[in-house]
Amino acid sequence: MLITDYRAAQRSDLRDLGCSAYFDDEKLDEFHARSLRAYSRYRPYLMPFILRLIAGEENVELPEDWLDVHRPSFDAALGLAGGYTAVQTSYSLLLAAAEEGRPPMSGLEMDFSAGRLTYDPYQPDAPGRPTYTFLATQPPRLVIRPAPTTGAVHPIFYFASHRLASAQQPGTLPDAESDLVLAWACHLACEALLGDPAILETVKVGDRELKRDEFARQLAAKSDRKRDVFDRLLRYRPIGAMG
Repeated sequence: MLITDYRAAQRSDLRDLGCSAYFDDEKLDEFHARSLRAYSRYRPYLMPFILRLIAGEENVELPEDWLDVHRPSFDAALGLAGGYTAVQTSYSLLLAAAEEGRPPMSGLEMDFSAGRLTYDPYQPDAPGRPTYTFLATQPPRLVIRPAPTTGAVHPIFYFASHRLASAQQPGTLPDAESDLVLAWACHLACEALLGDPAILETVKVGDRELKRDEFARQLAAKSDRKRDVFDRLLRYRPIGAMG
């Protein structure tokens, strides 16, 4: 599905409340972007990245779609040991696939044949060892203290936010998962309408006219339904499965 398909689907979803033309394309795209980011925090996309360390520089700029570091590849590249974060724990099957010589779900090859690292979240920092801090700034960045004394290049992986396909570039979100993103985007649109004091006292929906209170009630009910759909599918449907 292209971004234009998502816009059309959301306008169709909102039309039964008479507000399909209330938002322009830019605003709909904003809802989709926020929805994608919410979805990606539960089901991120694994991406390769070349971590370039520069002598004397403690800040390393990271990709804009960065959500979290893939700790196993980062620690393997830099010779560290540590513990998994919540996101990485839920994606431990990616590491298992790599260790068994199978490609992970994203289709990216990972090679940990050099050996298995021991992950001990209670292991104290070694004296004099640099600290690595990932900051959720714009753009995201890695802070290394003290700064490296020599330059280095490390291929690693990171968890990224998904992107929708357009005519110019392919997307990363499986079509089977599109209804999750559409459900949350519609929820966001309904919430935006409910919080807008500029909505008229009487709203025309098809051949009917609804008072503001009735319109708000129907809008709130639709918002709740979409939120519940998103939550239910995200929790209980296997990744990439339909229905």
